[in-house]
Amino acid sequence: MSSTRSVCIFTSVIVAEVKHNSAFHARNERKVSYKAIYEKRYEDVPPDFPKVSPDIPARPRGLYASSKVWSESLARTYAHRYDMSCLAIRVGQVERDRPRPPRGASIFVSVRDIVQLWELCINADQSLRFDVFYGMSNNDWRWVDIEHARDVLGYAPQDRAEDHWDYDG
Repeated sequence: MSSTRSVCIFTSVIVAEVKHNSAFHARNERKVSYKAIYEKRYEDVPPDFPKVSPDIPARPRGLYASSKVWSESLARTYAHRYDMSCLAIRVGQVERDRPRPPRGASIFVSVRDIVQLWELCINADQSLRFDVFYGMSNNDWRWVDIEHARDVLGYAPQDRAEDHWDYDG
């Protein structure tokens, strides 16, 4: 039986929460950071605030987000049961012209960057059975970690919301 490439693409980010010894501290720091980003109080965001990464368990807050988590679980099952390679991309907000205000800059992904990530997933080594990647551009106020996609796939986003668009306008 030959391996088949299957790339699972999702259209929204699943918000997650850190769970470790200092979970309370990390959760509160994360909430404060996210709220400051949302309210554009960038001076209140610590320079090294914890970002949401694919290894943090998803905690969906509704049926739509739950369906995303279920789909990723189903992709993981198919990857291992049927020897398929299923890679999930949690896609930010794709905008052709500019991010939508007021919070579009934090989750913005350019068409060029998301196409690059899709191509990297499609062309990834078949031995990569299952993984989750965040599809965001290299935005200053991005609250998800794209380092995993850089490390595993070589993702190198070319765009940042801050460079090309006046997302406050």
